[in-house]
Amino acid sequence: MTRAIALATNGAYLFLTDDSGVGNVHIKPTTDKYEVEKLNDAIVRVVKQYTQMPDCNNPQWAKQNKDTEPSDKFVPNPYDENPEENTTKLTAADTIKAYPNPCSNILKVDIRKSEVKDVYFVDMTGKTLFSINAPRKEIINFDVHNLSTGIYFVKAYYKGKWFSEKIIVKK
Repeated sequence: MTRAIALATNGAYLFLTDDSGVGNVHIKPTTDKYEVEKLNDAIVRVVKQYTQMPDCNNPQWAKQNKDTEPSDKFVPNPYDENPEENTTKLTAADTIKAYPNPCSNILKVDIRKSEVKDVYFVDMTGKTLFSINAPRKEIINFDVHNLSTGIYFVKAYYKGKWFSEKIIVKK
């Protein structure tokens, strides 16, 4: 249950094993991969991970930045079939329309441009929850009834640019 809560809220999940040196016998982990560390070390690591910011004036970073060559060469986008076409005037509403918003069950995404390459449903941290590559339908359904209440985004890739629409999932 606590693992599901951590996933639903984009939080961190730590579990105790018998190696932790804390408490009585623990249930064996059900995950396929994990690293054992002492509880005190894990707490310090997680607190640092979410609270510390690196120093921007770090001399080692400055040296690394001076040693690297500038990367001002044009790197073509693999999706960009027609780079001369102007897409700067397009808005998200021109490429996709998601409804109903707020949504509590099935979210419908209307693909308004047939050349849309990829459609993603992501959370606030950018984690992909659903994705459809090269959608073949004009309307895509995303089942959001299991998601927690919050703000999400539908993102679509069209002619070299990402377009996104904010979605509110409400229970």
